[in-house]
Amino acid sequence: MNGEHDGERERGLREVTQQILLTYPWASPEHVEAILRSNYDATNGAKVQNYRLLLAERDTRVQLRREASSRTPRPAESWPTRA
Repeated sequence: MNGEHDGERERGLREVTQQILLTYPWASPEHVEAILRSNYDATNGAKVQNYRLLLAERDTRVQLRREASSRTPRPAESWPTRA
C-alpha cells in the first residue's frame, strides 16, 4: 500500500474512532481504536476493499455494545433492598 492510501486509512480510522466515542463515551479512545484496528485488519481478505472500514466499524460497535451490556447493572440489582 502506498503512502497516500496509508494516510487515507489512518484518517478514516481516526474519524470512525471519534464517531464511535460519541456513542460509547465510557470507552477510552485507545480501547476503541485498538478494537477498530483489529477488526479492520480482520477484513484484509475482503473482496470489496472499499467496505473494510465500514465492516470494521460495524464489528467494533457490536463488540462495544456487548461490553456495555456487561457493564450495566440489571434493574433488580440496582434497586434498594428492604430490611
